Amino acid sequence: MHGSMPGRLVALGFDAEVVLAFGVVWIDADHGAGPIGLLMFSGNPDAWCLAKALGWVGIVLLPASVLLSRCRSLCLSLMPGGLGLLVTSWFLLVRESRTLAFSLVCSIPFLALALGRLMYLSLWLCGAWAPGEEEGREGRNV
Repeated sequence: MHGSMPGRLVALGFDAEVVLAFGVVWIDADHGAGPIGLLMFSGNPDAWCLAKALGWVGIVLLPASVLLSRCRSLCLSLMPGGLGLLVTSWFLLVRESRTLAFSLVCSIPFLALALGRLMYLSLWLCGAWAPGEEEGREGRNV
């Protein structure tokens, strides 16, 4: 999918930004307030099992889609699947927040970056933009 090295680096950068934005979303749950990233590492497994599991699988699938980009169909299923699992995990965690409005405001960067990642994938699929491939196109025309 992201055949060139610059294309892969941009995709991995997007994935890192999405995961970071997911981790800093603030929620106010039963035993206190904190970012989702802290909950993913130290949250009660009994109370947050499904949301944590979906989040971790989503976090693993995002970079896996770039690293396994030689197989186009696998890549095209892993990246949206990983984003979908992260958004589902986000929804399950945020809906438990006692300060829902504050959690939703804190979620804007995560949701915007997730949408940006999908837009990057769409642009690549349409052939409108692929970093690093401009040099190859110029070389072929000469």
